[in-house]
Amino acid sequence: MLKVNNLHELQLYLQEQPWILVALIIIGVFFVYKIVMSMHEKRSPYGFERVAGMYELKKKIYQDVIFPFYNAERYKKFNLTLPNGIIFYGPTGCGKTFFVECLAEELKMNFIKVSHADLASPYVHESVAKIAETFEQAKRMKPCIVFFDEIESLVPSRAKLSADVTYKKEEVDEFLTHLNNASKEGILVIGATNHIDVIDPAVQRSGRFDLKIYVSPPDDDARAELFYKALKEIPHDKEIDFEELARLTENYTSADIVNVVQSTARYAVVSDHKQISQKMLERSISEIPSSLDMSELEYVEYEEL
Repeated sequence: MLKVNNLHELQLYLQEQPWILVALIIIGVFFVYKIVMSMHEKRSPYGFERVAGMYELKKKIYQDVIFPFYNAERYKKFNLTLPNGIIFYGPTGCGKTFFVECLAEELKMNFIKVSHADLASPYVHESVAKIAETFEQAKRMKPCIVFFDEIESLVPSRAKLSADVTYKKEEVDEFLTHLNNASKEGILVIGATNHIDVIDPAVQRSGRFDLKIYVSPPDDDARAELFYKALKEIPHDKEIDFEELARLTENYTSADIVNVVQSTARYAVVSDHKQISQKMLERSISEIPSSLDMSELEYVEYEEL
C-alpha cells in the first residue's frame, strides 16, 4: 500500500510513476463530464409545458388561479378570497380534463378525479354518502383538487328534474353543502362539462364555482405545435409548413391531428415513400374532417353572456 508522509513525498512519487497522475486526470475528467451531462439532461415536460399552444388560456389560468394560490397572503391583505371552484367548459375533445391535470401539477396539489360512474349507485341515498366521502378524503389529502368530470350529470338543474328522481335533488344539495367554503378546507373543486347550460344555477353562484373558463378547440399555435410533436419521431420533409397545416385544420382537436399524421404515415408506408411530405399531409386533411360537433361551437364564452 502506498504511504506518503507529506505533499513533497507525493510529488516525488508521482514523478516516478507518471501513469498514476494520467489515470487520476482521466478519472476526474470522466466524473466532471458525467456531472455536466446530468445537469443538462432533458427533463420531462411538466404542468402547462405539456400543453401545446393555447397561450391566452394558460395566461388566464395563471392570472386567475395559479398566481392567487402562490400569493395567498397578498390576497388576504386586500380581503380577497382564493377561488373556491372552477368550471372548465367547451366542446367535446378539447382537452378540458388534460388542462385540469396540468393545473394540478402547476399548483403541486394532490388530485382526486371523480366520474359519474364513481358516484352512481342503484341504492337510494348511497350516492349522497359517496359525495360526502369524496370530500372527506380530500380533506385528509389537503391541499387537494377534487375534479368532477362531466359534472352536469352530478348537479343537473333541479328545476328541470321530474318528480320520480327526487334523489338527484338530494345529491345536488349534498354537493352544495360541501362546495360551500371548500377553499377554507384546503380544497379546490373543479368541474368539466360540455353542457354548462344544464348545470343547476345555484351551483354556479359566486362563492361556489367562482370561475367559468371556456376551453376552445386548439388555436393556431397549438395546432402547429401538435403537428410538430406528432411528426417529430417520424421521417418527414424538413420543409413542412406547420403554419399552413394549422390554417387548414381549424376546429380540429389534438386527437384529430394525431389521426391525420397517423393516416399519412400509413399511406407513406404502403406507398413506399421514404418520408412524409406537405402534400401527403394536406391530402389526409382533406379526407379527415374535424370530429367536433359543430353545434357545440355555438356556445359563447359564458362570462360574456
